[in-house]
Amino acid sequence: MPGVCLTASRDLTCGSGTVYQYPNVDAKLHADLLAADSIGTFFSRNINQRPFKKPAPLKAA
Repeated sequence: MPGVCLTASRDLTCGSGTVYQYPNVDAKLHADLLAADSIGTFFSRNINQRPFKKPAPLKAA
């Protein structure tokens, strides 16, 4: 999944800048994702179906 980053806080940022929060991803699953041969395949099989939150965009000051 080019342009995708899942942080230790379980926030997934897409290449477009959209952020999704996956609060039900534990540290082991996160570590397995980072170690996977294919992050996209691992994400699709193990994380994508989990509930997520899409925070409201920040307003410019």
